[in-house]
Amino acid sequence: MATTLSELRKSRSTMMDKITKELDSGGNRREKDDRFWSLSRDKAGTGSAIIRFLPPVNGDEVPWVKVCSYGFQGPSGKWYINDSPSSIGEADPVMEYNAAAYASKDEERIEDAKKRKRRTQFISNILVVKDPANPENEGKVFLFKYGKKILDMIMSKAKPEFDSEEPIFVWDIDEGCNFKIRIKNVAGYPNYDSSEWAGISAVADSDKEIEAILNKCHKLAEFSDPSRFKTYDALKKEFDRAMGVGEAASAPTRRAEEKSKADLGDDDGDDFNLEKEVAKAAAPVRNAEPKPAAKQDDDDDLDEFKRMLENI
Repeated sequence: MATTLSELRKSRSTMMDKITKELDSGGNRREKDDRFWSLSRDKAGTGSAIIRFLPPVNGDEVPWVKVCSYGFQGPSGKWYINDSPSSIGEADPVMEYNAAAYASKDEERIEDAKKRKRRTQFISNILVVKDPANPENEGKVFLFKYGKKILDMIMSKAKPEFDSEEPIFVWDIDEGCNFKIRIKNVAGYPNYDSSEWAGISAVADSDKEIEAILNKCHKLAEFSDPSRFKTYDALKKEFDRAMGVGEAASAPTRRAEEKSKADLGDDDGDDFNLEKEVAKAAAPVRNAEPKPAAKQDDDDDLDEFKRMLENI
């Protein structure tokens, strides 16, 4: 065998420590995915680059996939960090809990539910045109995770506010446009308001170059595969654990807090701030009937966006 008994015994304490950390996290550790690009920031929280959103390939219907998630610390001191099956229209115990709070019309419960807000992000293929902080990325295709702020900027080009403006489908290979993405720190949050679109241009100078770029795109359907999401029962168990249902509450450790922040990775979801999303104590809702995932405002935007795609 590759590992000897002697080596196993020597690493026993280290191994047990790793296993303990994994069990304490609920087995929810996320490894860094090098396929993703993120905008580098300086010490002041500012950064800029030029990227190009790429069209759907590899059988994908649209040039994005939506991924919803929750990340909060419950009254028990335990962290709940999971992708939400509402991403694919399935029931989610946290959404049910929050829906019951809103339905109660109890202001205290509603305010508490707001602290467990669902985070919605989108994943697209992009070409990195210019990346001053990491020039080695230029000319390469990456996956890019972004929030509703950037989605709204895409929508504003596809469906302009004024009739005098022509719709521009930014991911079009011939008549799309590059995105000058700029980030800065505003009141402790990342802000993309200074970003803007360049003029209409092709993805590259020749069909051969364009084909080479598109051949490097990643299949987005991977991120909406039902097998990526934990079962409802597994999520309910973790949620109850975070909320302190059926067990004594315990104080969170600094190590758990730091690990949970690391698991969430860089925040490309606009104004999400983990520390400001931390939950306070709340009365658990019992006997809630599972319901289909509620439709959100961004779902309406995406439905309209998909209809526009079908008409071009």
